[in-house]
Amino acid sequence: MGKSNDITAYRRKKKREGFLLRLLPAGIVAVGIALIIINAETVFAPLEGIAKNFFERKPSGEAGFPVNLPGSAGYYFNGYDGGFMLLTDTYVYMYAENGARNNALQHGYANPRACVGDKRILIYDRNGRQFSLYGKNGRVYENGGDDRIVYAELGESNCAAVVFRGTVYASVLEVYDGKGRWKYRRRFVHEHVMRVAFTGGDKELIVASIGFDSGDNTACVRKFDTSSENEDGIWKTVLPPNELPFAIYCGAENIFVLCDTAIFTLDAKSGAIKSDYVYDGTLTDYSFTDKNAALLVSDYSAGAKRLIVLDGNGGFLSLKDVGNNSAQVEIYDRAGSEMIYVLESDRIFEYDKALNLMSEYNFGDEYSKFIKAKENFYLLGYDTVEMRALSENE
Repeated sequence: MGKSNDITAYRRKKKREGFLLRLLPAGIVAVGIALIIINAETVFAPLEGIAKNFFERKPSGEAGFPVNLPGSAGYYFNGYDGGFMLLTDTYVYMYAENGARNNALQHGYANPRACVGDKRILIYDRNGRQFSLYGKNGRVYENGGDDRIVYAELGESNCAAVVFRGTVYASVLEVYDGKGRWKYRRRFVHEHVMRVAFTGGDKELIVASIGFDSGDNTACVRKFDTSSENEDGIWKTVLPPNELPFAIYCGAENIFVLCDTAIFTLDAKSGAIKSDYVYDGTLTDYSFTDKNAALLVSDYSAGAKRLIVLDGNGGFLSLKDVGNNSAQVEIYDRAGSEMIYVLESDRIFEYDKALNLMSEYNFGDEYSKFIKAKENFYLLGYDTVEMRALSENE
């Protein structure tokens, strides 16, 4: 009798163990599903664009040029992922090097603005509340805030710096990582943030802001560590009165701060002003690299448009009068040397750093903007994007 009871108990024990073993995988799956639900925004953010793109992607255009423009009140045109991109009032379009359209994605923003990286595009709704990060396969994430967006910038590691017009503060600067997760905030009580640039692998920020000191507009430049809560930042440099910051470029050793009457070169480590160059006239366009800066300036008092080139330390290199129709300046590498390219309506001039004319590319038609990619020009026209090889002029 005892042995019978022992066998029954043994069978019951094995049955319970079998049930628990069958229950364990189901429990693991349930916990996994719960974790995914809790972290759904982070988990599915990178897949959102892919899924949407799979079901809603518009057919790719045929390769070849000219590429017909989709029709818009205005275009933002820039290089992207070896090809180029177009931002219109309703869509962001991505094109391959051969002119084939890779994607067309509706953004839904009233006043869209874009910042372009190597593999990502940050689009924000100026004076709206939303911003999105896009990749070649679609939208990676969308995020936003309670306040209205004034300005945004994209870092090398896909971090986004977004400047909001605060209700309590003059400006609120927030930083999000490449998956849309919030990582940093800095509030400015009486200062308006004008420009932001990432440095140090997106771990540090250079911020140009403007406030009021003794009745004068006073701009200052600060360096912040996004992993620190120190409100004062790493350093602060006050610029001369009445300078309005337009752009910031961060090099390995120096920082260019371009203002409406001068360009300042700051030491990247200390923030000390190493040099300044004052220019006369109205800024038309500019371009920066670690080695050089190029400014295109309309000097109405002299009745001329001038091209100014500085070295990586802000030292003056050369100046040249160019055509009054000159609209864009870019610095690009060609065969290991940095060359200066100026678009003047229906042609592009190629200069060396001393502003000696090296080549002139005549196109016949008029264009409003250009991109140089490898040995080709992409040219934005009235209703098309054209491609011209540099070798055609040789």
